[in-house]
Amino acid sequence: MSRQTTIAGVTYDNSLIVACHVYDCQMKGERVWFTKIVENFKLLDKWQISHAIDECFDWGILYGEYGETVPGRGGRLLMVDHDAKMIIDPIWCKLYEI
Repeated sequence: MSRQTTIAGVTYDNSLIVACHVYDCQMKGERVWFTKIVENFKLLDKWQISHAIDECFDWGILYGEYGETVPGRGGRLLMVDHDAKMIIDPIWCKLYEI
């Protein structure tokens, strides 16, 4: 499995792609968790997403808080760390062409 993906001719690390997806959901005010990413984000497979989330936790880009995922269910909600936003925002702008 590749740890990098090319989008529109530019190669990005999968961890940054997943972090940008989490950031995009966060900017829309949506809650995001692992299963939601796997179900809605078809660019990477489940293994790649899991590995990317682990790397983002190691780098301090993502953090998790336990909360309600769907009504009546608890889980780890993923968020981009405040200090990492200045790194993720420019990449997010390129990926989502804003």
